[in-house]
Amino acid sequence: MQTYINSYGMPTADTLHQHKVIALNERLAHLPWNEWIHTHAEVENISLTSSAAQIITAVLHQGLGISVSTVQAIAQYEQLIVIGLHDPGHWIVGCLYTGIS
Repeated sequence: MQTYINSYGMPTADTLHQHKVIALNERLAHLPWNEWIHTHAEVENISLTSSAAQIITAVLHQGLGISVSTVQAIAQYEQLIVIGLHDPGHWIVGCLYTGIS
């Protein structure tokens, strides 16, 4: 199976909006990264939306897009890597991850 980065390249601050993303269904004000996805990502670049964290994690592990996860969950899977991106003035993420299969 090809990895996400092999298929789409490594996201940068300038290209993040063009990448495949996995988001929550709900647009909750206290999750600015999720709102950023719904505001900036093209609809065709949203691989999946779900309200279930387990489903989002499973899709992330399949390498179908970029998402966030807990540090604890990521520590269990060495095939996931950190990409240090943020949107100044909107959110700063210390643990944004992309699935590598």
